[in-house]
Amino acid sequence: PLTVLDKITAGVLSPARSLAAIGGMRAMAAGIQAVMDHTYPGKIVIFPQLVDLPLLALSELHASLPDVAACLGPGDTWSVAAEEALFEGWL
Repeated sequence: PLTVLDKITAGVLSPARSLAAIGGMRAMAAGIQAVMDHTYPGKIVIFPQLVDLPLLALSELHASLPDVAACLGPGDTWSVAAEEALFEGWL
């Protein structure tokens, strides 16, 4: 049987498709609460170095961070380009 890493490497499983929200260090408590409340239909990534980034669903990026939203992948999925744009805008 294939492991998760094997599936990712083979392109069968895309971890970016499971990401639903992002936030900074100060949003961690809200992120934990959102996980417990099943607020988002996927995973939440907290970027500790982006302290003041609010908790945002990827769908909110178009209004809140349009430069980051412009770099999302197909179906508004997280991407390396979106992460790079996020860091460029916040650091």
